[in-house]
Amino acid sequence: MKKRGFKPTTRTFTTLINAYAGLKHSDDTTERRVTRTPEPRTVSRVSLIFDQAQSHLATQVAELERLESQNDPEELGLKTAGLVDETFVEGDGVDINIGPVNAYLKFLAKYGMMREMEKVFTAMPTSGPLSPDSITFSTMFSGLYDKLSKKSDPKEINEGHPPTDKGLTASTLWNQAYRQFRDAESSRSSDKRKIDEELALIALKCLSRSDYRSQQQTMQIIDALWPLPRPHDKRTPSQIRLAPPTHSIPHLPLTIRAATTIMAVCPKSTDRSHYAHLFLERPELQKHIDSPFLITAIRAFSETGDSPAVLEILKSYQPRKPNHWPPAVWHDSLTAARWSVSVEQGMKTLPNFEAALEIMRMMAHSPPGVEDGEITGPYTAGTPNGKPVDTLGVKWIKTEPVEVDAKPMSIFLKTALSRGYSEIQKAINVFNHLDGTRLLDLEGARKVANRDVDASDKRGRQWGVNLCRDVERACERLLERELPDEEKMKVEKLLGMVKRPEKRASRENDPKRFTGLIQQY
Repeated sequence: MKKRGFKPTTRTFTTLINAYAGLKHSDDTTERRVTRTPEPRTVSRVSLIFDQAQSHLATQVAELERLESQNDPEELGLKTAGLVDETFVEGDGVDINIGPVNAYLKFLAKYGMMREMEKVFTAMPTSGPLSPDSITFSTMFSGLYDKLSKKSDPKEINEGHPPTDKGLTASTLWNQAYRQFRDAESSRSSDKRKIDEELALIALKCLSRSDYRSQQQTMQIIDALWPLPRPHDKRTPSQIRLAPPTHSIPHLPLTIRAATTIMAVCPKSTDRSHYAHLFLERPELQKHIDSPFLITAIRAFSETGDSPAVLEILKSYQPRKPNHWPPAVWHDSLTAARWSVSVEQGMKTLPNFEAALEIMRMMAHSPPGVEDGEITGPYTAGTPNGKPVDTLGVKWIKTEPVEVDAKPMSIFLKTALSRGYSEIQKAINVFNHLDGTRLLDLEGARKVANRDVDASDKRGRQWGVNLCRDVERACERLLERELPDEEKMKVEKLLGMVKRPEKRASRENDPKRFTGLIQQY
């Protein structure tokens, strides 16, 4: 370009930074962080290009100020109105564009270089064509979200900052974006200088991962941008209309993506369940319901024990790409049945074993009568709702049985143990039919009983060990009653498998066990 006499523009620098960083166009903010570190040569070249872009912008800003001082706006080739708020300011000899800054921030966010991102962001002006736009804030929130999502020690998360300085917080970023774009709404501004859905959703995710006060702020943002009825609102969805905005930031349309995020970020489980019910009944969302929305709704219902709502989803919708529910959905569904509340018993928690049994049947394609110990016929694959299509009008696709692992089996047995003898007997019959003994972590149970396991190994063996304990409790409960000789022999054999002598001896000889018992009283 230099040999041919072409001068680089801000678009040139933006394209070069995106190319070196392996990013897409400048408007894209969906790039995720990578675990590997960038090559030193790449960092050096990108930093050099960014420094050259900053020098170019400084020259262009000085030229713009010179032309403005001459009171000749026509020479700029621009309209005088809204000049300071435009993202692109281009004219005869003037080339001001925030693109290189956004591209450099996305490069830093991709590789988790949050400290450098804060330096660049804090050096940006708060007004004018080089002030942060919605892409800038979305990129900052994206980098902060990756930082907050790291499952590591808090000291590692705040690495690079003094003990008293935690760097930029989600609340600080949001307050700055709100103030800046609130003032911009009163004047003419570009579409990139306002709170859009991308910015709002990533901000909510960051706030939900922050401290308690920031988590409470998520509800204020939801109420401001999507004025939805709160849990105490008795109106039906058909009676609800979006109220006109009472502030300078306009309302955002309620999309299925926004609904999914709102359910996920609410700090209270009751609020998440409330919004899940509300969104499932809103006509404008029903045609756009997708798998992430349904998975999030099932998770919300599991936290409040709303097993009827979970079964309604499983019988009304089917997942897409892939054509089966992930294991977490079945875990959450069984958890909803375990923590369900019986209407007949008032507010007393009574696990819905019937719902758990139905979920296990849908999951493993168990034949009828297996819970009673007498299989009456093969499993017949029918449509869950009795119709050829689901609620969205899509033809039902035949599903394959899911291999049951230790976690759903443990939750299923816990649900039965909270009920009675009949439910425990049915659960053990299902356990035997699915060859549940292969899921028992007997070695892990022995190590845990002898306190011969570290924390990481204990987490990995958690559900296999829990299943051993659940089977032990279930067998002991069954042996409290008179059983036929053959059935009693099977139960005693299963109990002998999970109730190892080493485990019992270690518990009886452990002095800490008696200390714990004394502390309970």
